[in-house]
Amino acid sequence: MDLRGGGSAIVGPMSGEVPVNIQPSGRFTTVRLPNHWYVACLASELGSTPIGRRVLDVPLVLFRAADGSARALLDRCPHRNVPLSIGRCVGGEVECRYHGWRFDGDGTCVEVPGLAEDRADRAVRRVPTFPVVEQDGMVWVAPSGVAPIVGPTRLAGVDEPGYRTIDLRLDVPGPMLAAVENALDVPHTSFLHKGLFRGRRERLPIAVTIRHGVDSVEAIFEGEPVPPGLLGKLLSIENGIVDHTDRFVVPALAQVEYRLEQHHIVLNAFYTPVDDDSCVLHAIAAFRLPIPTTVARALVVPLARVVLNQDNRILRQQRDNIARFGGERFVNTPIDLLGPHILRLLRRHERGETAPAEPAPDEHLTLLT
Repeated sequence: MDLRGGGSAIVGPMSGEVPVNIQPSGRFTTVRLPNHWYVACLASELGSTPIGRRVLDVPLVLFRAADGSARALLDRCPHRNVPLSIGRCVGGEVECRYHGWRFDGDGTCVEVPGLAEDRADRAVRRVPTFPVVEQDGMVWVAPSGVAPIVGPTRLAGVDEPGYRTIDLRLDVPGPMLAAVENALDVPHTSFLHKGLFRGRRERLPIAVTIRHGVDSVEAIFEGEPVPPGLLGKLLSIENGIVDHTDRFVVPALAQVEYRLEQHHIVLNAFYTPVDDDSCVLHAIAAFRLPIPTTVARALVVPLARVVLNQDNRILRQQRDNIARFGGERFVNTPIDLLGPHILRLLRRHERGETAPAEPAPDEHLTLLT
């Protein structure tokens, strides 16, 4: 405010206003669970050349061995530390681009070109290996280097009779926790994705039940009409009540499931953390719908990329703004359905608590959507 007549501008809160606190909080929420299975790549990505991936800051090279099985090694040649992922595959072995050292799926150096007499200790030429499981169209790795006792979680609808699938991979500019919360957050869809999913002028009350499991938490929506936009078109029915469930499974799987009569869509979205600030989405959508796969792919993939790019932009802006302000200051409400529950679940697993002392009761609330 400018006070004319020789006064000065008043800067800051007026009487009765609350000062704005912009001091850094110093809090950046991260969760690390290395003793779990993570998706390193889609099975369809692994072909005749090695590929490099990073899981929880561990650089990996993935390739197919001579028997066709997926293998994962540390992405570093022991000779001169060049990434093996920039090399090539030869007969089911990965060959370093620099000097041609070649390694099999067990990390053993099987060839050193030009070496006439092999007197060196072969153990120093080995490359560390990581457990791998190929399941449900994905290649899973254990970044700790030790295979977890329990295998990777099964993906809903994949390889089930009557279901078809579409897969997709996308880099995500935000931490895993923010990405999974975004994927399972209903309220933002009416604004960020208006017209593609929701965005009615008149909001309708929907009953929601929050249910807790040992390694999962889910939101079950009751009495939800077919959402307008893309989803309604995919279900091929304009009216009706859908069975809608959003679910998170440790360590990084977000599932969004819609069912109406015999029509069923389930998105399995696994957000593999690259590091504390970014992750990779590996998604497989399984569906049972009265439309051909070619039509579903032509409709779903381009529109899914539009939606995911909208999410990516907001996640990047969220991440950058948190960094600019020197930390997080989140305010939660009851309609932030799963985010706080997901964090508590991950924290429990991070502490090594496989099950809560007492099962959490179901929670019931109403959401306007």
